[in-house]
Amino acid sequence: MPPAISTKNCSLNILCIFSCFRCPVQLNNVALQPARKEGEKDVMFTHQSKWSCLTSLDYPYNPTITATIQDQTVTQVLQMDMEYQRVNITAKCIQLESEGHNILQDGTFLEKTTYTIADTTGVVELTVWGPQHNMNIDSWFYMTNLSRVFQGKKFLSTTKDITFSTIACTDTTHPIEVTTSEHITANIIGAKVNITYICPLKHQIKDMALSCSRVLCNNCDIFYKSDVIILHTHAKLTIQTTDNIKTLNIENKVIRSVVQISKTATTDTIMDSLLDLPRMQITIHNNSITHLAYPEPSHPETTPLITFSPLAQSTSLSTSGDSEELDLFMADGPTDIQPKSDTPSA
Repeated sequence: MPPAISTKNCSLNILCIFSCFRCPVQLNNVALQPARKEGEKDVMFTHQSKWSCLTSLDYPYNPTITATIQDQTVTQVLQMDMEYQRVNITAKCIQLESEGHNILQDGTFLEKTTYTIADTTGVVELTVWGPQHNMNIDSWFYMTNLSRVFQGKKFLSTTKDITFSTIACTDTTHPIEVTTSEHITANIIGAKVNITYICPLKHQIKDMALSCSRVLCNNCDIFYKSDVIILHTHAKLTIQTTDNIKTLNIENKVIRSVVQISKTATTDTIMDSLLDLPRMQITIHNNSITHLAYPEPSHPETTPLITFSPLAQSTSLSTSGDSEELDLFMADGPTDIQPKSDTPSA
């Protein structure tokens, strides 16, 4: 996240203190945003901005000026006008909305999970980057260092300084009803699979040769053994029900729940495995497949039990016709089927 610096006399060329090393720097081509305090501006250092080191400043450095992060309700967060402002919030995790990933500009692979959270005042979406921090549904959390983002709509996003702690909340009400997912049974009739290779330090590897024993990560500038490279896949599936046809997104975890993916798998082998699946039970939420399972058999096949009971002895066995059949059977037994000799007896 770009740093934000408050000042009363802002211009496109300003002097400030580089906070990490206490080094005087000059910032050029920065953007200005409304500050928390009325009448002030926040300086946003963007991808088009530049900075250069200076030997001295014309004014003394004041180390007591620090940014304050306050506890806010969901409604207060939604009413703020400044983007990327950090807040602390207490809210309930209502529902998992989507799972995915992003590749940053430096090639770093980050998992992305979106939740709906709410308190007693309002509802907002929360994007969690990286590990999910044990965000259990229907649990209350106290979260610090969340960043408020616009990008067309207002939502909260985690930062590198995020902290999660589970708490007990006495007021369990929240102004939202959980959106129900769609559960259908359908055939998979089309697929397009993408594979991303990731090094142990979560960098994307663009040139991955499956036949090589080692591979170079340009970000790490080191060769890794091929068997430690992570294969991450995601796809679009076209499914057909009795009513319509639709195309949906599906992520790595859901794909691996029904398809065995080896280290040397290719997009073709994964697509073939998906298209070979039978009619499946599918859970859909926000145009994504969140669960994929084999349908339960309507009539489960069970092996019939075979019982053996001893032959009942009949009192009339010696006088009935069964006695003749038994004698015939005994006569044809293995002890009586010796080959006849043509040699006359003496």
